[in-house]
Amino acid sequence: EMSADLRIMQPALFGGPLSAMVSIGSNVSQEREFVFRLSTPRFLGRRCNWSFDIARSASDEAQASSYSESVVHGLMKFSNATGSQSVLLEAALRDLTPAVGGARLPSVEVQSARLRSVKTSVAHSGSWGLSAASALDAHVRCDTELAGGLGDVSFFRNETQAGVTSRLPQGLALHAAAACGLLLPLDGRPTCLQDRFHLGGASGSAFIFKGFKHRGLGPMGVCRLRDPEKPKQQLVDSLGGDAMLNSVVAISAPLWLPTSIPGVDVGGRFFAFAGAGSLASAPRTGGLRGLTESLRSGARASIGLGVGMPLAGMGVLEVTYAHPIWAQSSDLQQRWQLGLRLNFTG
Repeated sequence: EMSADLRIMQPALFGGPLSAMVSIGSNVSQEREFVFRLSTPRFLGRRCNWSFDIARSASDEAQASSYSESVVHGLMKFSNATGSQSVLLEAALRDLTPAVGGARLPSVEVQSARLRSVKTSVAHSGSWGLSAASALDAHVRCDTELAGGLGDVSFFRNETQAGVTSRLPQGLALHAAAACGLLLPLDGRPTCLQDRFHLGGASGSAFIFKGFKHRGLGPMGVCRLRDPEKPKQQLVDSLGGDAMLNSVVAISAPLWLPTSIPGVDVGGRFFAFAGAGSLASAPRTGGLRGLTESLRSGARASIGLGVGMPLAGMGVLEVTYAHPIWAQSSDLQQRWQLGLRLNFTG
């Protein structure tokens, strides 16, 4: 995914440890962000990293969900010296705008969603890693958020990711990853669209599900054509879910290169994979049993092959062919995909 990012930094502001940064970024997915940040590695004289952001961001999900989103927020972050543990305090004004153009009308669910919300929340983000010599690497990341207080949205949200890579003889490697998420409203109202989980697509980390388009599976809202004489292939809006499960297992081998290219080692790998997951809305009744049944009935799975090339500091650029073996009629499938699998270990 192509992107551009302009940053202006001023270290040692006022001659002390405080620094300032202004960042402007955008990408081909029409996501735009402006950030002004103050930060210091020594907060109140202690060995604690501190930062304060004032930011405005906008993203366009008209293709998948018939809406765009804009957020203006202030974010204060405290983290330990390694950055592996963080506490975040956020206040955000969020606007959701149903699409006014395109070949289809937004679904009833999008049109009736909360279009403006105010969120105040406290969150914790933690990551842990384990490395056993040169044979095993394991990582876990957990993000938990509690919203309420002065805002008009109230929820508990948790997202946990885990991954393990085991190096085998002959340059082979076995990789397994899993993610789960839960969004619980605490005010008795339906959750906001922008807080929900999504699955599908070949780019990202926890939300990757190969064989399906971006946001290509899960609860859908039915749309109508704006002009019946101009048919549209996609007539559904991805609504996201309040509960998410996702897992993948892959085995890989070094990518063979011709011997006529001496000294070239790009680190590419060929791999075969199998993935399974589910995305579901929280049931109105039934509690945990109802949620378990919703996840079971919404299960999907795919298998496939691919080639990956590492990109320093970013992740792995992958070309894959996937075949969904469990799918539903409302899913949006995409077998050939080019995507960027992001690292989440930081």
